[in-house]
Amino acid sequence: MVEHKSLGKNLDRAFDQALDYFSDIKERDLPKFILVSDFEKFRLYNL
Repeated sequence: MVEHKSLGKNLDRAFDQALDYFSDIKERDLPKFILVSDFEKFRLYNL
């Protein structure tokens, strides 16, 4: 799953927002990774 934010935005909040999407995804289809970025910084979370 990927969540992009505007430059300088809080990437912790972007990660939390990505997790909020999980309630709409069947368990078998849940992603193994979340990538968040503000197009300058990137964080990859291995779930």
